[in-house]
Amino acid sequence: MVASALAVIRIRLPILLGLLGLALVWATPVLAIERRSGPSVSLPAGETVNDDLAIAGDTVTIGGRVAGDLYVAGGTVTILPGARIDGDVLAAGSSIVIDGVVDGNVRAAGALLQVNGTVARNITVAGAHLTLGPNAVVRGNWLSGGENTFLQGTIDGKVTAASEWLQLAGRIGRDAEVAGERLLVQPAARIGGNLTYVSDSEQPVPAGVVQGQVQRIAPPELPREERRGPDVVGAVFGLILLGGSIIVGLLVAWLFPGFFSAAQTVLERRAPLAFAAGLVTLIVVPVLAIVLMVTVLGLPLGLLGLGAYIAGWYIGWLTAATA
Repeated sequence: MVASALAVIRIRLPILLGLLGLALVWATPVLAIERRSGPSVSLPAGETVNDDLAIAGDTVTIGGRVAGDLYVAGGTVTILPGARIDGDVLAAGSSIVIDGVVDGNVRAAGALLQVNGTVARNITVAGAHLTLGPNAVVRGNWLSGGENTFLQGTIDGKVTAASEWLQLAGRIGRDAEVAGERLLVQPAARIGGNLTYVSDSEQPVPAGVVQGQVQRIAPPELPREERRGPDVVGAVFGLILLGGSIIVGLLVAWLFPGFFSAAQTVLERRAPLAFAAGLVTLIVVPVLAIVLMVTVLGLPLGLLGLGAYIAGWYIGWLTAATA
C-alpha cells in the first residue's frame, strides 16, 4: 500500500522539481536574498551568505555557512559536514544528504533522504528511503512518511513515523508512535517514553528498550481489497500535500524574501492582535463573499474574495508551519 503510493510520488517528483527549478530561475529578484542556480551549483567551504539562500540545480552542494534559511531544490542535494545553516532548511530533491549543522528545522521531500549531522529543532520529511545516521543528533521531534525508514543516532524529542518497513536502532528521548507492516526494534535502541505501534501482528520488542509502556493498535479488520484504495489514496494525498507545500513555500520565500521571518516577528511581538485579526478574517470574509454573490454585480467580487480567502488560509498555514 505504502509502496504504491510512493511510486506515484516518485513519478511526479521530477516534474514538480522541474517546474520549481524554472520558477526559481525566472523569478524576478525582489528584496534581499541570495539566489544561485545552474546545472551544478554550490556554496563552497569557507564562504558565508549573510542572508537567506535560495539555490537550485541538478547537483547542489553546500559547504559553507548560511546565516539565514536555506531553500534548495535539485536532483542531488548535499550539505557537507563542515556546512552550517543558521535557520531552517526547506528542500526538495531526488537525493538529499545532510551531514552539516542546521540550527533550525528541516522540512524535506525526496526519494532518498539521509541525515548524518545535527539538527537543533524538528525534522519533517517524506520519501521512499529515510535514514538517520548513527552519529546524527536531532534536538527536537521526528515526523516522517516513507517506504523504508531506518532511525539510528539520537532524537531528543518524539518520533512519529509511518513506513512499510521501520527500524529503530538509536535513542529516542520521548514517545515513539509508529505504523507499518514491519517494525524492527534493535536491542541497542532506547525509548524514553511509550512505544505505540499500528500493525497487523505483534512485533518483537527487546526487554529494557522501552522505559514506558508498549502498546499495539490493530488496524481496522477490513478485507484487503476494501482497505487498499482508501489507504493508497490517503498516503498519496498526504505525501503530495507535503511535497507541494514545500514547493509553494520555496516559491513564496523566493518571490517574497523575508516574508516568513517578518510574519514570525509579528506573531512573537503582537500575538493577541494577530490572533484577533485572523479570527475576524476567518469569520467575516466568507460571509461577505456569500452576501456579494447574491447580486449579479457582486458575483465576480464574491468569487474573487473566496479565492483570496482560500489562498490566504493556505499561505497562513504555511507561515504557521515555519514559525
